[in-house]
Amino acid sequence: MRFIPIDQVPRTPKKKLQFLITDFVNRHEAIVEITYAPGEYCNPHSCYSSFFKAARLSGYKLRVTCRGDRVFMENLAITQK
Repeated sequence: MRFIPIDQVPRTPKKKLQFLITDFVNRHEAIVEITYAPGEYCNPHSCYSSFFKAARLSGYKLRVTCRGDRVFMENLAITQK
């Protein structure tokens, strides 16, 4: 084993969830299922928690739910009219 000196710890790139949420709202769709590629999230609950937090920070009226291994996002501005 050996140690290699570096200047700083590398950061992981952000997933641009706010862009995805804004795109979803602008398309005026009521409900979508969130699918992700292998390696993006380790399990459905981590995907759910990331989108849940991003949806709350976005300021839009959205609901994110997790049913089994599937994650859904609902635009409450459309479904509650």
